[in-house]
Amino acid sequence: MSVEMMKAMRQAISDVMNKMFFLPVQVNEKGLALREWFSNKLPLVGATINFTGSSSGYSYLLIPAGVAREMTANFLGIAEKGIDVKQERDTVKEALNMITGHMLSQFDRKGDLRIGIPQLINESDLSAGQLDGFNKGAILIETEHSHIAAGIVIKKTG
Repeated sequence: MSVEMMKAMRQAISDVMNKMFFLPVQVNEKGLALREWFSNKLPLVGATINFTGSSSGYSYLLIPAGVAREMTANFLGIAEKGIDVKQERDTVKEALNMITGHMLSQFDRKGDLRIGIPQLINESDLSAGQLDGFNKGAILIETEHSHIAAGIVIKKTG
């Protein structure tokens, strides 16, 4: 994966999380495996989105359910107690859509890459034992009270 794409992804995560969800974040460079990063055993909400064009691959976002609830409340401007599970999941998908779109707009100035539709990751794929599949291209992110993760994976061509 290109250094430029990773740099654009990190900037997009920071920009979107701060501006759209009022959630200050900081990239952590510890290089931990995701099962260690999410060691608190909180249930995770995750989404993935494909992109195609001159390069193809996907990006993903993994967020503890409590953080997804906070993000949703911030995004919609309503109290957390009024948030339902569907809204949380939709917010995670929309956050990933915004992050990936912003990253691609910074990285792909010619508009060669096309973004797909975000999809939820099955809850069973987000258990501690299954997280190793998401380690490739992972970006570890700290919020004020929790950890989240995002990543980008370029598929091999030819």
